[in-house]
Amino acid sequence: MTILGTVGVALLFIIGIVLLFIPTYDGVPGALYGVIYILLTLLYFYPIKKSFDLIKNTRDAMGNASQMGLEHAAANVKSILKYFDILSIVCLSIYALIFVICFIIGFISGMASALV
Repeated sequence: MTILGTVGVALLFIIGIVLLFIPTYDGVPGALYGVIYILLTLLYFYPIKKSFDLIKNTRDAMGNASQMGLEHAAANVKSILKYFDILSIVCLSIYALIFVICFIIGFISGMASALV
């Protein structure tokens, strides 16, 4: 899974670089899409790096029968899970904020059309 993640992040980065130089015709500059893709690349880089560290520490611990290596591997798992927990909370908060804003805009639009 880590190798597939690395390939995915590399493709995301390459697409971001390409989009930086492609003009779009919908009014949004292509560079904006490229920056978004590159930011997504940065967002996924940390868990992939920690996954590689996890694999390395687990391999070392199994080869040497080292308790310290297993502790480092467990710390990497904890870091990965904590990262995705925080990311999930941030995404859910953004979704909730968007829902509330849409509800308020719909309510104000309904009130404005009722007055006309």
